[in-house]
Parts: sequence; C-alpha cells; structure tokens
Amino acid sequence: MKKKIFLILGLVLTASFIGIMEVKAVSKQKLSEVDGVERSNARKANVIDISSHQKADDIDFDKWKEQGVEAVVIKLTEGMEDGAPYYNPEAKGQIEKALAAGLKVNFYHYSWMTSSENAIEEADWFSKIADQYNIPKDSVMALDLENPILTQDASELTNQANAFFDRMIENGYPKVDVYASLSWFGTRFITEELRADNYWVASWSEEKPEIDTGMWQFTDNYQLEGYDGPLDGNIDFTGFYTQREE
Repeated sequence: MKKKIFLILGLVLTASFIGIMEVKAVSKQKLSEVDGVERSNARKANVIDISSHQKADDIDFDKWKEQGVEAVVIKLTEGMEDGAPYYNPEAKGQIEKALAAGLKVNFYHYSWMTSSENAIEEADWFSKIADQYNIPKDSVMALDLENPILTQDASELTNQANAFFDRMIENGYPKVDVYASLSWFGTRFITEELRADNYWVASWSEEKPEIDTGMWQFTDNYQLEGYDGPLDGNIDFTGFYTQREE
C-alpha cells in the first residue's frame, strides 16, 4: 500500500513539475514577444508603409495620427501595363481613409524592369494608376528596388532607375525617391549618380544607417493601435514624406 501511495505522489509531483515548466516556457515566449514589440517601438515612427496586405477596412488612420503618424506610403503598382501589370486593389480605400484622417499620402512602385525601356513603361503604368486616383502632386513617388531579378550591373541598374525617375517627372510627379535595403546602396546601384531627391533606406537594426538617409525603415514589426498586426515603421528625417508643399 505504501509503495502505491508513494508511486501516486511521485506521479502527481512529476505532473506538477511538468506543468510548471510548460507555464514558464510559455511565459518566457510571451515575454520574448513583448520584448520584441517594445524594441520595435522604442523609436517613434512618423511614416508607415502599407500594401494590399493591410486592408483599408482594417486600419483606423485616425488612431494612427493620434499616435504620431504623419504620413503613409502606399504600394500602388508593380511591373508594367504590357507585362502582367499589378495594382493594389486596396489603394483606393487606403488613400481615401488616410486623406480623411489628415495624413499625407505617398506611393511606391515595385520594379521588375530589365532595361531602360522597361523602366519608362513601368513609370507610365505607375503614373497611369496615380492619375486615375487623382493623387496629390506633392506625393512622393518611390521606386522600390529589391526584386532579385534586377540586373547585377550597378551602372545599368542606375541608368534604368534614372530613366524611371525622368519619366515620372515628365508625367507630372516631380518628387521621386528610391527604396532599397542598406546593402544595395553603393553595391547594386551607384548611389551618387541616382537622380532621386531622397534615399529611403531599409535597415532593421538598432542604429541609423551611416549613409545619407532621408527616411529610415527601421523595423517590420511596429505596433499601433488601429491595426491588428505588425507594420513597417519609418522615420522621415527631412520632411520629404511628411511635409506638404504650400
């Protein structure tokens, strides 16, 4: 009988120990998640970039503004009209709601270009959709360079990007910018030869990039009331994305 009692007590204590360890493990995981959020929010983002993944109906832009957000950058297009064109189906709602909340709206185009001719065609597609939505002319129109298919020839990619910028300016959108990871600046294109007015640098780190950075995308895990999920947080150092023209 005593052996049975000791055996039962041993099983109970073992189960309790396992339960405690599981709770500790879960708690540690939760603390890690919270710590990650706190670290991503250690800096105050004043610009958030969004795409079709962030549905317009899921965002409370008024709450974003209350928390210090001044502007958004909306993915508008991808590719070119004659080559599997894409435009963001959420853009119309995102633009309307952001403007209604008093935020400045800006846009980016994800590039698939393989030549300067492609770059011009992509700029025309970007401009065409922008015209359809009648976006403010002081909006920044950024070229997103991150697609792995883009040429490895730095001089050629620089020429393609400049062809894109020139066409955007011709099409009536004078505020152009380039978005890329920090590692691309000075390696995948010749930074000082770009005809962009600003550099939007993605570097998810604790320190601001050492290169001349107009806007810094410092995290992809920014948290804001008004949206249930992680966001890309940016700091606009120059006012290029946040200030409106008189």
